[in-house]
Amino acid sequence: MRSLLNPTLIIEALSDSTEAKDRGEKRLCYQTLESLNAYVLVSQNQPLIEIYRRQENGWLYSSVQGLESAVSLDSIGCELRLADVYACLPFPEPQEEMAAPETGAPTPAA
Repeated sequence: MRSLLNPTLIIEALSDSTEAKDRGEKRLCYQTLESLNAYVLVSQNQPLIEIYRRQENGWLYSSVQGLESAVSLDSIGCELRLADVYACLPFPEPQEEMAAPETGAPTPAA
């Protein structure tokens, strides 16, 4: 197995079986690495990316959601478009507001 020394960015693809560990134990362990500037979690169930960024006084959490969104990964000089990340995954289209159902009753004439 190969491992990197002194990573500046770690990206985890979440799965149902590992999500709790990735968000808890692993995140806390990774955040002790002095070289780490960002820890990124990528959802497999919806177009959602969560980012923990190192700040002077701790870690700042942010998230981006939706295929039209993008996340800036400053530590490696990259912008990641969610449409590219999720290009091979079919998500259902958001449903438009549904019109009121027709009752079948005649409409009064004006």
